[in-house]
Amino acid sequence: MGYFNKIGYLYVDLHLMKEYVQMFEEMLDEKLEELNLWTEKELAKLNNDMDREIVIENHVIDEKWKLNSEFPNMFRKSLFVSIYSRIEHELNRICRKYEGEYEIDLKDFRKDKGIKRAQKYLKEVVNVDFPDETKEWNKINHYNFIRNNIVHNKSKITKIKKIQSFINSEATIGLDNLNYINIRKGFCLKVIETMSNFFEQLNKKLP
Repeated sequence: MGYFNKIGYLYVDLHLMKEYVQMFEEMLDEKLEELNLWTEKELAKLNNDMDREIVIENHVIDEKWKLNSEFPNMFRKSLFVSIYSRIEHELNRICRKYEGEYEIDLKDFRKDKGIKRAQKYLKEVVNVDFPDETKEWNKINHYNFIRNNIVHNKSKITKIKKIQSFINSEATIGLDNLNYINIRKGFCLKVIETMSNFFEQLNKKLP
């Protein structure tokens, strides 16, 4: 019996994460629509162009900047880190499932960390034909790099060459002019989809 047949809660978690992302994006769209309606109503009350400019400059521009850019990027980066942590947690959990059977602990692989350590354990100890030649695993390695820069480097990418081709191929993530990560609408859903596909592939390889 395969891994996913035994434990289906990961699918439940993925579904909940997907719903959570969609709920936030819908809420954000609603807030922007409310701001647009409020702006139209307030400007309609004013006859003076200068007064209109004051309303726009003092309230509308700042609110739109927060709702269009700052708040979404902050939330998406936080959510992305959470989703990525779930990938790492699940790989570690699978490895620990085999520790008693093979009498070699995951922690014995001290030279490696995170997903790389889990990959090595499953390949070398459990003899799993690990799906590391897939596009999903390739993306997960890029996610690892992005996650580390968000967590440890305040979202700034310093080694551009490592990630440039991936970012160029993904419309839902980018860098600003100072090379800070900008996560756009749709990226977190793609990460969840990649995660789901990868664990389906891994499931087929597990003994």
